[in-house]
Amino acid sequence: MEAYRSHSKSPHLAAETLEEAVGLPEERRSPAGTARRRLGWMPFWQRYRRAGLPDYLVRHYWWAYQWGVGMWFFDHRPIINAILFGHYRVLRDAAVERVTKTAGGRILQLACVYGDLTPMLARQLRGDAPGSTPGEGFVVVDVYLPQLRLAERKCSDPRGNRSAFACMNA
Repeated sequence: MEAYRSHSKSPHLAAETLEEAVGLPEERRSPAGTARRRLGWMPFWQRYRRAGLPDYLVRHYWWAYQWGVGMWFFDHRPIINAILFGHYRVLRDAAVERVTKTAGGRILQLACVYGDLTPMLARQLRGDAPGSTPGEGFVVVDVYLPQLRLAERKCSDPRGNRSAFACMNA
């Protein structure tokens, strides 16, 4: 945190305490030795801290990546389409076409994504999609287990799933 503060151009981000950040005069600040609320980790964020999760993920993206409501909300096509300015289908289809043509039947996806990109890649490799041939394997790696479980549910195949899901920090 110290390195982050020292490189910050904003006086608010470089402040040690909330009182400094809001510009409270020295005489009105809490006396030394009393509990002061520090900037940085808010108590609300503490519940999203887990062993092995990158600090930037917990600190800045917990609301979209770890919070159950955020995971549910952002996994809907209209929301993803709005974020991508109406280009979700075009971008997804182009990515699937490009990856499946050049991957040689083996794909390593290094992060879970919202929407149906992951299940489409899995279908292509299983040979279920029109014009596709079965591939050798599809591996999805992510640092957060609930995201992996969400992707695994979307990729499930009653005839046998050739997809593998691994929880690790890539």
